[in-house]
Amino acid sequence: MLLFEVPPLTETYRRNLAQNIYTVRGTDIELVPPIDWRMDPYDNLNWRFWFHAMQHLDVPLRVYEQDGDLEALGKAREQMLDLVSGNPIGGERTGDYAWFDMSAGIRAAFLGYAWRECRRNDLLDSDQDSELTDSLHVHARWLSDEENYTAETNHGLFEDAGLYLMGAYADELPESAGWRELAENRFLETLARHVQFEEGVHKEQSPSYHFYIRDVVKLLNEQAGIGGERLAELVRKLDAAAGWMVLPDGMMTPFGDTDLDEAPAFAREAAGEEGLRAFLETGYAFVRRDGSYLGMTCCYHSTAHKQADELSWSLFENGHLVVGEAGRYGYRDEKDPARIYARASHGHNVLIVDDESFPWRDHNVGYGSGLLAAGEGEGWYAILGRNPL
Repeated sequence: MLLFEVPPLTETYRRNLAQNIYTVRGTDIELVPPIDWRMDPYDNLNWRFWFHAMQHLDVPLRVYEQDGDLEALGKAREQMLDLVSGNPIGGERTGDYAWFDMSAGIRAAFLGYAWRECRRNDLLDSDQDSELTDSLHVHARWLSDEENYTAETNHGLFEDAGLYLMGAYADELPESAGWRELAENRFLETLARHVQFEEGVHKEQSPSYHFYIRDVVKLLNEQAGIGGERLAELVRKLDAAAGWMVLPDGMMTPFGDTDLDEAPAFAREAAGEEGLRAFLETGYAFVRRDGSYLGMTCCYHSTAHKQADELSWSLFENGHLVVGEAGRYGYRDEKDPARIYARASHGHNVLIVDDESFPWRDHNVGYGSGLLAAGEGEGWYAILGRNPL
């Protein structure tokens, strides 16, 4: 059901759930239906996105799954019913991210699971059953429509993952087989464009999105068999590559749209290898030795999460990130001065001529990787790259 690795359930989560407190994008908020689905308490686009994705329902649904707690399942049911009734497509009071590619995809998985488990436990009256069943069809039609599909970014993969999982949970509906077939075929086609299969690296210039895509691929491969051994081998490569995208203190290497936050557990566990690792086709190179760490990036595969960071680098020494990166600031609000800075060359460790940022937006087609070679000798490592911009 969960498309991302999430923290384990703790007593804090359980206490908060008892008080109807949910964590949305790192902040706690009370949510009791009827909910204002147009609220924006933090004036933040990214918060509204995660609010409508309903990722916060992972807590009541995991409490139900682990403890058999029907009250927790009932809380998820009430929120889902409230969202469905309050967010018709094109409605006057519909939230602006209720029908957005990735949020609708993530939410669809929760909808399918809640629908199935509420039915199994007789927690739906006839009107509620009809309302949620109708919403399954609405989500399926919306996610299946090519006009709503975002093939050029990772969002399309989350649309497919949500459509597939929703269809799997609703397998008693005859039409759900068609949802799964479309989602699987489209997922594999889109994945081939967004991942360098030989190196096992996601190509959106940001380690945090590499971690996200690894989670989705692993989930659909292991639980649904999508992609067979080919994707199972890809997951192993994605895991190995992820280990190089972790600083010695366990934080994510802050290239591109990556938060300065702890790397997921699987990546930290894979981070023990030392020496040099260059992903020349993707455009990353890393050195790890005796607590020292160097990362370099030079790549442009798509505009998704692209920053003007050609040949930028991060250095970790003596327990500290000595030379860092701007990482991600904000999301989608491209007029925010801090967001402009973070995406410009000025937010990175690069050579700048005449105070001008690298003009990546002027190029309709990315150049791929700008890293040319890497090597090592006795006690030294070298990475050679060229900035095509």
